[in-house]
Amino acid sequence: MNQYIIEIITLFFGGFSMWLWQKLKTKRERKRDDLQLVNESITTLMGGINSLTEKYAGLIIKYAEEQEKSLAYLQENINLKGEIYLLRKEVERLTLMVESKINKV
Repeated sequence: MNQYIIEIITLFFGGFSMWLWQKLKTKRERKRDDLQLVNESITTLMGGINSLTEKYAGLIIKYAEEQEKSLAYLQENINLKGEIYLLRKEVERLTLMVESKINKV
């Protein structure tokens, strides 16, 4: 009878030991899998961030070029308005000259 009790205790202890070992192994595997998933997620996010950063840098350069063009057009517009003003003054002067000569005749 003692032999059966010892075998049952040994069987129970062995089963409990295997269950505990599997439980700890499962926790380690779960942690490893979770860390791997987090690592893959971070890698994916960093790739997206790098891609967006490159696109943003390209857009900033394009924006700066467009601003330079806009400033050049504004400067050209100011120069043309100055020329128009000078031409109007010249037309007024010539008109006055013509009117004064017509009035003399």
